[in-house]
Amino acid sequence: GQHAQNVELSYHTNCTVRNPALMELWKSFKSVNVHFSIDAFGSLNEYIRFNTHWEDVIANVTEIMAHPKVRCEVHATIQSLNIFGLPALYDWIGGIGGKMPKLPYHIWMDQPSWLRLDVLPRELLQEAESKLVDYFSKNPAPPERKWLQKMSLSYVQRAIAENTSAHAIGEFRTRIREFERIRGTPPIEALVPEFKELFKGH
Repeated sequence: GQHAQNVELSYHTNCTVRNPALMELWKSFKSVNVHFSIDAFGSLNEYIRFNTHWEDVIANVTEIMAHPKVRCEVHATIQSLNIFGLPALYDWIGGIGGKMPKLPYHIWMDQPSWLRLDVLPRELLQEAESKLVDYFSKNPAPPERKWLQKMSLSYVQRAIAENTSAHAIGEFRTRIREFERIRGTPPIEALVPEFKELFKGH
């Protein structure tokens, strides 16, 4: 109605479904905040968010970002499966440009507990930390997103401090293999080479 022009809307989307009718409606509103729930780049995102097709994600992100009323950013969980894929995700977001802020807003993933970042062995977490430090030394966040750079590093440091891998890593391996069998997906180490040692003989 006549009040729409004073209303700001917020949406979360995993970018898998187009909704042209909704986007037409958006034109009447003051502004629309769209949070893209994307955990990784390309095939790793397809693995983590099963039944997602990366080409659909790209098409939907492109279409939504072109909307004159939209402000947007990526929201990404921090979890065991995507920690080594973050630099590729950051590169993709940075390459989009336009009104997309360069770094995602990160959400610490608690459930399911076997996918928490701190289930990974400490050595792997330290490797992930050094890869992120290296990435940010070459690709520093713009000043207004520096807090997000600190946030991603602090989450890895928290996982190193709270490390629970001794009793959780067995469940992680078992569950991952179970899901791969049911879903017919490639083994995780094909997408995350850093996991090769972790799954040796499993």
